[in-house]
Amino acid sequence: MDSLDRLKKINRSFLFKLTGRTSLFLFLLSTFLIVLYVSGSYQDFLDSTLNFVLTSCSATILGLFVFSAAGILQSIILFFISKRKSYWIYFFVYILSCVFSAGIFFLARTISIIAKGI
Repeated sequence: MDSLDRLKKINRSFLFKLTGRTSLFLFLLSTFLIVLYVSGSYQDFLDSTLNFVLTSCSATILGLFVFSAAGILQSIILFFISKRKSYWIYFFVYILSCVFSAGIFFLARTISIIAKGI
């Protein structure tokens, strides 16, 4: 019973903070890579460079999806442990992040496939 009381006093665990910061970093990095791809398209970057940027963007987005899914699970578990409603805000932010990352991933892979030739 003592360990259950100790778990209820957890404000935000280290793992939850690490997941949030990593998700934020990957989101900002993917946004930067998308902007770099769009500006590179207008400034006539080499095809190999644009392909590298798209591949890097896809890898970053895939990592963002994984960390967002982990954040969803953590926010649900921490809600049931601590009964704080603020974890539902994190839950919906991570859901939006998952939807964003899935959409951008499929868009980047589609552009990459079309650029290589069907």
